[in-house]
Amino acid sequence: MNLRQTQRVLAELITKCQEAHVQLPVDPFESMLCAAEALRHSRTGQNPHIDDALEEVKQRYGIEPTWQQHLDDEAQKQENRRKRGRLQKTQPRTRSSVKKPSNTKRAATSETDTTGSGSDTGKKPKKAKKETMAPKGATDSKRVQSIIANNPAKNSANQELANEFVELGGLELAQGQTQKGISRMTVAKQLRNADEPIESGAQARELPRVGPSAAAKIDEILKQGKMAALQEYEDEQEEERDSAGSGAENPDLSIESEDATPEDNEDEHDEEMEWEDDGENGDDEEDEEI
Repeated sequence: MNLRQTQRVLAELITKCQEAHVQLPVDPFESMLCAAEALRHSRTGQNPHIDDALEEVKQRYGIEPTWQQHLDDEAQKQENRRKRGRLQKTQPRTRSSVKKPSNTKRAATSETDTTGSGSDTGKKPKKAKKETMAPKGATDSKRVQSIIANNPAKNSANQELANEFVELGGLELAQGQTQKGISRMTVAKQLRNADEPIESGAQARELPRVGPSAAAKIDEILKQGKMAALQEYEDEQEEERDSAGSGAENPDLSIESEDATPEDNEDEHDEEMEWEDDGENGDDEEDEEI
């Protein structure tokens, strides 16, 4: 081998040592001497064997500790995979590992313990839900108070008026008048968002989504106060309930015959009057005979 071939073989061996993470000496001259000595020992005839020289350098100087740890970890992982594969092949399949048909699962879930003991299926019985629901009126009042507390008005002068509309809307929602209640809540929101103090219904009409009825109610509340407005609302509710109750008790009083006409009613009235006159004349004739 000439000098150029020797240099090429040495450079190739040094490169392979670096790729294999071999701990070569820090001094480059000393590392070249070690590589040349390993090539000389691995030579058969005139041709050196680079792989044999690489193994000799590894045995002499060893591998970097971090790379050696990485190799050990990879070897351990492969060994664990092989063990797991052998266990899965040798271990018999149990009933738990066998997949059940979907119909069987559905049938098993449908067969529940009706007594609630859970002894048949092995599952804990489900606790019955406590039916401790708050009354509707209490829930509505809490909701109204929450709306009042969490929604301050931009102008503090409109806060009381907005709160009154919220309370009025909550009362209507509790009575089942959903449309009215939502309308009151919408007016209350517009009052809270108003920048200027609202002093009349006409001024409130300039706000969006405030109609004539809402403006009239604003004037009424501003003049009479909240208590009068609430009392008026309760009176209207009582009148509606009374009228509904009277209509249900005497349904025949307000119902006339569909086929009867005003002329027929007058004819019937005339016949009744004639019958009464005939009766009176008959009584007079009996008195004369007596």
